Amino acid sequence: WYDSEYERADYGGENIDIDTVKARKINAKHFVDFLNDELKTKLNDAINLAPDNEVLHAILANLYQKTNENDKAEAEYLKALDIKPDYEIANYNLGVMYFNLGNEWNDKLGALPPKETAKAKEYEAKANEYFKKAVVNFEKSYEVSPDKATKQQLRKLFLRLGEIEKADKYK
Repeated sequence: WYDSEYERADYGGENIDIDTVKARKINAKHFVDFLNDELKTKLNDAINLAPDNEVLHAILANLYQKTNENDKAEAEYLKALDIKPDYEIANYNLGVMYFNLGNEWNDKLGALPPKETAKAKEYEAKANEYFKKAVVNFEKSYEVSPDKATKQQLRKLFLRLGEIEKADKYK
């Protein structure tokens, strides 16, 4: 029946064909998407009742970030920080998001062929823009809750941006 062993899979002790495995994975993904959508709805309802609750905005931002809705995540983190500028968790998580976005642009830069100099400059500028934003939020987070990991992250970012004197502050 099967052309190769790759067309069968052991799934929880049950030997089934690969199409069934794919169908179960798709169903699980749809279920997770459904739960995320439900959670977003509930969080938005809660925010409508308590619009000045920075924690609710940060939780919603985190959920948006996990579902790759970065524009919405950024907006919610910024709302949380408008309410409470020294909110360490929101500052740190927004810094992480900016850092990851900078790395995405850096990866795109690395994948460019050498003759794409105009695009390379554009991608590098985009990466640095996000890295600079990350620095701002990591610094605010570090002011409230100085920890070794954030300190190291700040040092790496400043070195990446060529700001050696600032990097030395975080040795």
